[in-house]
Amino acid sequence: GRDELLTLTQEFNHMAQALATRDATLQKQHAALLRSERLATIGRMTSLITHELRNPLSSIGLNAEMLQDFIQDIATQDRDELLAILGTITDEVDRLSDITEEYLVYARQPDPKPSHEDLISLLEQLIDFHSWEWSSLEVGVTLHTRPEGLEQAPTMVDPNQFRQAFLNLLKNAVEASPPGEEVTVELIEEVDSWVIHIRDRGKGLPPEHMEHIFEPFYTDKEQGSGLGLPMTLQIIEQHHGRLAANNNPDDEPGACFTITLPKQPHPPHVTPS
Repeated sequence: GRDELLTLTQEFNHMAQALATRDATLQKQHAALLRSERLATIGRMTSLITHELRNPLSSIGLNAEMLQDFIQDIATQDRDELLAILGTITDEVDRLSDITEEYLVYARQPDPKPSHEDLISLLEQLIDFHSWEWSSLEVGVTLHTRPEGLEQAPTMVDPNQFRQAFLNLLKNAVEASPPGEEVTVELIEEVDSWVIHIRDRGKGLPPEHMEHIFEPFYTDKEQGSGLGLPMTLQIIEQHHGRLAANNNPDDEPGACFTITLPKQPHPPHVTPS
């Protein structure tokens, strides 16, 4: 009868939807597993390469400093020129040393040690500590909460790792914003999660940049290492959170990075060895 056919059709539709949902979930899990394995491989390679770079960099830096001491007795005109050249060498050695240290931090990112923390306090402390530094770029950073007047946003996170993750995103937002603009940080309370939007007022993210933005070593900065955002993504995902990048809505200038964190504590993900 018609009722039986209707019921059968509905059951087929439910089954098709369930299969589609299962396939989508399996694809996401497979992609996450591939990315995790790829990041672990990159981490091991980076650690080996960085270890090999540290010794020659130290030797170059030490010899440059020794030459600077010897040059002090040379005639003034020649001495100033040579010291300028050596100064450039030592500056580049320092820059490369900073990059290798960042590579090591990424490659040896420890597993999270979560504790009961307040996200509002973490953000306020970070913004207060760096406000003077960012004021030199004439860019302000303000924190808003929704609902307005929210006093605490408790969750379980590793405070040191999350300070690093927040700092990476805030620093990028400040550097992307032109002088006189304001970076806004909005923390929103939802039923089961905390949502944090970090909005800059820069040029936004071009489509070709968007699909690679979280890949290790991918950067559009002249002196960037390309590890800040991958490191931030790794930290957030280990805490069972999500990180998304989009341009601001309604034709507003700039980009928006969104962190979603669960309210309830979960055991952190362990990085594959």
